[in-house]
Amino acid sequence: MDRLRLTALAAVGVPVALILLVVVAWAVDLAVGGRQVARNVEVAGRDVGGLDEAGLEAALGELATDLGTTPVEIVTPDGALSTTAGTLGLVLDEQATAATALDVGHDEPLVLRPFLWVGSFLGSTASPASFAVDEPMVASTVAALEVPIRAEPAEPSIAFEEGNIVTTPGANGKGLDPRDVAAALSRVDEAPEGTLTIEVDLVSIPPRFTDADAQALADRVNAATAQPLAVDIGGEAHELDATTLRPFVTAVPGPEGLGASLQPEGVLELLAATFPEAGTPPQDAAVRVSGGGVVIDPGQAGTVCCDPSAAAVLAAAVDGAPGPVALQLATKEPARNADYFSSLGIVERVAGFTTNHAPGQPRVDNIHRMADMVRGSVVAPGETFSLNAATGPRTLAKGFVAAPIILDASYAEDVGGGVSQFSTTLFNAAFFGGLEFYEYMAHGIYISRYPYAREATLSFPSPDLKIHNNTPYGILIWPSYTDTSISVELYSTPYVVGDQTGQTVEQYDVACKHVTTQRTRTWLGTGATEVDS
Repeated sequence: MDRLRLTALAAVGVPVALILLVVVAWAVDLAVGGRQVARNVEVAGRDVGGLDEAGLEAALGELATDLGTTPVEIVTPDGALSTTAGTLGLVLDEQATAATALDVGHDEPLVLRPFLWVGSFLGSTASPASFAVDEPMVASTVAALEVPIRAEPAEPSIAFEEGNIVTTPGANGKGLDPRDVAAALSRVDEAPEGTLTIEVDLVSIPPRFTDADAQALADRVNAATAQPLAVDIGGEAHELDATTLRPFVTAVPGPEGLGASLQPEGVLELLAATFPEAGTPPQDAAVRVSGGGVVIDPGQAGTVCCDPSAAAVLAAAVDGAPGPVALQLATKEPARNADYFSSLGIVERVAGFTTNHAPGQPRVDNIHRMADMVRGSVVAPGETFSLNAATGPRTLAKGFVAAPIILDASYAEDVGGGVSQFSTTLFNAAFFGGLEFYEYMAHGIYISRYPYAREATLSFPSPDLKIHNNTPYGILIWPSYTDTSISVELYSTPYVVGDQTGQTVEQYDVACKHVTTQRTRTWLGTGATEVDS
């Protein structure tokens, strides 16, 4: 009986002893190990067992870094888009993942923990990783990523057709909804191995505005432009045919709906053509001779219709905004300013010529009138000066008077008679200035007050006197006169001079001679010469 009792006690005592041994060993291990991950615990295939909190934090940091570089492919019906998990906003929730790993073996019923501790020696335990989705990052990445497959919606708009403003309907676009991408990422429950693939459908993207919005805008514009528009331009009252603005009207999104805008280039051209007299014309700079020297008068800026702000002001008016329409003038600089003339190198007298005449004759008035009209003309390098283009037809309205002329080798009378003396004087100044002649013609009758066979008649529209500036500098033509003479001086930078170096005369019938005058030109910079006739 005692033996049976001892055997029974042994049968019961050994297992109890083993259990006590396990509990004691577990308690000792727990006491020695402190707060750490249970033995043989893995997170995303990485062994984190036995790590304390600092070690676990480091291990999960490496895992988070690796996750950030994991390739992600977003598969859509219109193609695949490639990026990385970190760029897209999928991140490892390190705090939640660490808490879960630390709880392995510590959140089961207390009586089971020692035995689970024993099991940890026999195999590994997987602790799930937790992930988070950064939705703002998803939205920004998707916006940049979807460009190749996104079709923007077409906003409803307005157009000019047969004199009126009509509407053009909008149309839906298509693209990715960042919320769908974020939802797909939120379903990721384990760290991917290789490329993470998610499938997302494209969604329809409606226009911001409706066709009804466009129709309301068209109605406003048609109504606002049905009547003439009173406008103030630089302080002066004018009236504009508002229907002329309709071809330039466009629709633009605004904070409160579709609004009207005007194409600036077209509107400014329309205003300039409609109100050409508005403002003050600019005054070009000018070159003159004073005290024997060259003086540049700077000129002055002017104003024209209209300042670029006019397009926005008129856009508000055609969109139905009440109130006066005041348009500002635009500054218009001179076509030729002081810097331009300074760059031409007009610095001193380079040539000149004088012819004489009897005082008090009607022809003298015409000579003086030509001098006044030509004085201050500047011929830029490479340009050709036409005396007829500079003065136009000689008329009474321009201050010319009737005087003797030579017509078909005979004497007659006409308005502007005598202007050939001015033409001849200018011709000789250009002759000695070394300039080129593109057109000139001598008189049919010899006139003793001119150099023999070195003169140029003038009529309108022909014959003309055309002088070409073959120098790299500008040339100022500066005529002056007395009661008995007319002079023309040329101002520039010395570059070339001309001299008469010969003359031949051939008699070819009883009354006529053919005279050839030879000119030799010398280029001052090089000393090179050229003979022409």
